[in-house]
Amino acid sequence: MKRKIRLGVGIGLLSLVLFAGCGNQEDVTGNAEEQQTEIRLGTTPGPYSELFLKGIKPILEEAGYTVTDIGFTGVLEADIALNDGEIDLNVDQHTAYLENFNENTDADLVGITPIPTVPAGLYPGRKDSLTAIEANDTIGIPNDPSNSARALLLLQKAGWIELDSEVAPIDATLRNITNNPYDLDIVEMDS
Repeated sequence: MKRKIRLGVGIGLLSLVLFAGCGNQEDVTGNAEEQQTEIRLGTTPGPYSELFLKGIKPILEEAGYTVTDIGFTGVLEADIALNDGEIDLNVDQHTAYLENFNENTDADLVGITPIPTVPAGLYPGRKDSLTAIEANDTIGIPNDPSNSARALLLLQKAGWIELDSEVAPIDATLRNITNNPYDLDIVEMDS
């Protein structure tokens, strides 16, 4: 009988935690279970999967594990597969995203180690500086709640919008914009 561990993970101390989760286990009868040596990793386009595949996967393979990379187009699909037991772990989300997924899907995914979040950025498209912003420009932001809030905070920091100060920063949505001096068309898109 193999014990399933459903985890959303970051990179940091993954090898130590993962080794503890995949070692020989004893079942309730005291019999040693067979060691799980295949790790089904759900990856999505982005820096976390890339870092894991280049930095952590070789360490795990040297230790005798087989890491099978199962690609997904987005974090939502990977989290659904993780929750359904189709993969063993993924590495492409931060705590706020994980908590939002659990709350909205009645899931029970657990992060095993915090990692630094890749900084959000403003990417200019056809502009060459922040000061080139013009009235009625279109701005694309991620459509998932936690990353949408991060993007809105970044737009506020740039001075392009103002958000309701009564709303917790992680809960900010388009409805919480109180001032949009450039009359920007802010469009939520898939990450």
